[in-house]
Order: sequence, then C-alpha cells, then structure tokens
Amino acid sequence: MNFTDYQEHATSTADFDDDDQALDCVLAGLTGELGEMMEAWKKYRRGDDVKAGMSEIGAFRKFKAKTILEAGDVLWYLSMYLYLWDIDLERVALMNLNKLSERQANGVLHSSGDTDEAG
Repeated sequence: MNFTDYQEHATSTADFDDDDQALDCVLAGLTGELGEMMEAWKKYRRGDDVKAGMSEIGAFRKFKAKTILEAGDVLWYLSMYLYLWDIDLERVALMNLNKLSERQANGVLHSSGDTDEAG
C-alpha cells in the first residue's frame, strides 16, 4: 500500500458532520495521539512497568506495541488533516525525502532553513 491509497482509505473511515468540525476534531486528535506517544515514552523511560515487576524486555515490548498503535492513529489524523486541505500524503512524503536528500548531499542535514516553496 502506498500513502495515496492509505489516505484514500482513511477518508472512508472518517465520520464528521462538516469540514469545520472535521478540522477541529482532526487537529485535536492529532495532538492527542502525539501526546499518547509521548506518554508511553515517558512511562517506558521512567521504568514504570519494570518497577511494577515486568521484565525489561517485556516493558520494551509493551512500549513498542503501544508506539505502533499510537503511530497508526497519528498517521490517520495526519492523513485526514492533509486531505481536508486537498494535499496528497504521498506527495508530502516524497517532497520531504527529496528535501532531506538534498540537505544531506549539501552537508546541511541538520538545517532549520525550511522554505515555504511547497507549491
């Protein structure tokens, strides 16, 4: 599956009353899911599960499984956000890789000099 197919299928699972509601819900959802990813990281780094008696490998597996689930939700919300603005997720991914490849070739991979030339 490519990102365009994913985005198309993701939109078929959305249920909003209108675009304004969709935008509000999608932005709130994206922020919330990113927060859940950070919460999982915090608990893993703090060692909550190990302190509760879980093995380190078990705690890592739990963290990894939670990260996979939350990353999927982040992807859905990002896909929906872009869809609402008529932006193809695959195009965004390809443009980003091209930008990073160019920076790497120019020795400025850690640059913060993004331009607004998305076109």
